[in-house]
Amino acid sequence: MLSTLRHLISQKEIVKAKEIGLTAIRSVFWLIPFIGLAAGSANEIVCFIFGNNFLPASPIFILLLVAGLNLYMLSVVNSILIALNKPKATLILTITMVPFAIMGHLIMTPNLGGIGASLVTALIACFGAISSLIVIYTIWNIYPLVRTFLRSIFCSLIVFVLANAWPVSGFMLILKLFVMTLAIPTIFWIIGEFSSSEKNLFYAITGKKLFPKIH
Repeated sequence: MLSTLRHLISQKEIVKAKEIGLTAIRSVFWLIPFIGLAAGSANEIVCFIFGNNFLPASPIFILLLVAGLNLYMLSVVNSILIALNKPKATLILTITMVPFAIMGHLIMTPNLGGIGASLVTALIACFGAISSLIVIYTIWNIYPLVRTFLRSIFCSLIVFVLANAWPVSGFMLILKLFVMTLAIPTIFWIIGEFSSSEKNLFYAITGKKLFPKIH
């Protein structure tokens, strides 16, 4: 994405560059339902990978996934800022997180242990992600649509409820995760998240394979 944005910006194709940047940010929101899926299956995932003795680590697992998603958003926005030749903004975003992280860990970790540490990590990452969105809006006037965020939350809640309602064990977890993963883009499609151009891209990629022409 970085090289593509730099090329478009150098060619003065700002509208196209903004469209790609905005789509990249939207794509991070599309990952929110996967957090819902993981939250609804947290005990099963932890048990499958680590064993029953590690079930108390399920909340930590969820919080770290939330942190990872927010850090990914920060990374995407930083790539856009670098493409815009704004490395100082990237540096400021990263540095401002450090003192808050240190303070939070010093306060929370001794009292709450792993839960406290993972909670601080998730909150600091969330702070960094929100700050990055504010910065990119200020500098380049792009921002994720509120309806994309709301649809992602709605989809996440549906997936969480379905995952909770489908208890599995052992290798059946793989089937469950596979089916639920397919359900996420399907829900997005049904509730109208994807634009006409995105649907046309899907048809262009899969149409001939799924629906071959009959001569």
